[in-house]
Amino acid sequence: MSKGKRTMARVNDFVLQKNMYYPIINYTTENDEVFIEKLNIGSNPPKYKKGDQIPIIYSAQNPQDFMIDDPVYTEVVYKILMAVGLIAVVICGMHWLGYINIFPD
Repeated sequence: MSKGKRTMARVNDFVLQKNMYYPIINYTTENDEVFIEKLNIGSNPPKYKKGDQIPIIYSAQNPQDFMIDDPVYTEVVYKILMAVGLIAVVICGMHWLGYINIFPD
C-alpha cells in the first residue's frame, strides 16, 4: 500500500472465531469518514486490549482497505513471500537442469 494514508485506529471490541480473538477497530480518515472494521489477524490470547491505539495504513481510494502499520509485521510478510519465491525458483531450476522431475510421466 505505497500510496496509503496513515492514521490511528482504536480497538473497540473483539470477535471470537475458531478460538481466535479478532479486534474490531474504528478509525477516521482524513475526510472525517469513520470506519468500523475487523482486523484479519487474530490471536489467543488477544494481542490488544479494548481502548488500545493501533497505527494503520488505509487506501485513499478505498478506505476500508487497510493494514496494520507495523514494520515487524510487514517485514515478516515480506520475508515469508521472499522465502516461498526463492524455494519455487530453486525447485524450478532443479527441474529445468534435470535434477528432479516435478511433473512425473
